[in-house]
Amino acid sequence: MTNNPPPPEVARLSDIIGIGAALALIETHGGTRLYVPRAMSEDINLLKVIGLEASEKLIQAHGGNYLKIPVARQWRAVLYRGQDMSYARIARRLGCTEGTVWRILSEYEMTSRQLDLFAAAPAKPER
Repeated sequence: MTNNPPPPEVARLSDIIGIGAALALIETHGGTRLYVPRAMSEDINLLKVIGLEASEKLIQAHGGNYLKIPVARQWRAVLYRGQDMSYARIARRLGCTEGTVWRILSEYEMTSRQLDLFAAAPAKPER
């Protein structure tokens, strides 16, 4: 995950509950507004999705409010591909076509290669 840092909206969530719990929350509730209960006794579903520790942290940070859960499709596609998932499996996980997965990944690869080229460029000698 270090080569694929989460976008800002995911980073804000993962700073509170951790990257694994944030991904689980995105996979189950991405694209929706999720009511965060004021106490664990109000909603057992949150506990099932992200576990006790993450649920307690989320309740402490946002209890009694609605939280917009991002979809983070591009980030997830790159993350899943890094786990050697096939394009078909990624498409099913993201709820899109394999063509969309291909476009996302090819766009990322081009951006990644361009950044790598700049990082690998030798420094110009000073005069």
